[in-house]
Amino acid sequence: MNHYETASSGVYPGCYQPIHLVTDAFDEFNLLSPNNKLEPDMIIHNSEAMQEIWINLPGLQKYEISILLDNRILWVRAYHAEESEKKRYEAKIRIPTYADAWFIQAIYQAGLLKIKIPIEEQVCPKISRDIIIY
Repeated sequence: MNHYETASSGVYPGCYQPIHLVTDAFDEFNLLSPNNKLEPDMIIHNSEAMQEIWINLPGLQKYEISILLDNRILWVRAYHAEESEKKRYEAKIRIPTYADAWFIQAIYQAGLLKIKIPIEEQVCPKISRDIIIY
């Protein structure tokens, strides 16, 4: 499997690390230090058409971050390890019932993760999926 493929064999543009490898790193880190979890700084802005979430994650690479939507809960996790320190970030965000989960966008740039969630006029079904970070 090359670095463009995920475990479900979907192909994505850009350098993308498979989610299962990030999850493995979380599991390993949990065994070493289960109480060393940091909550990142976050801003949530709601409008009629969109919910925007900005999460401050300085010093990380895009492949160190994973976003998973599980029903209407958005899990943002990041794991960073250097020789002198290990950090694990985790945020749990409930998205609106009118959020269109199929069109959630995430961009990580200069230490800031921006997540855009479009809002529909009708209740959207609950789904679970990985969110790709561009």
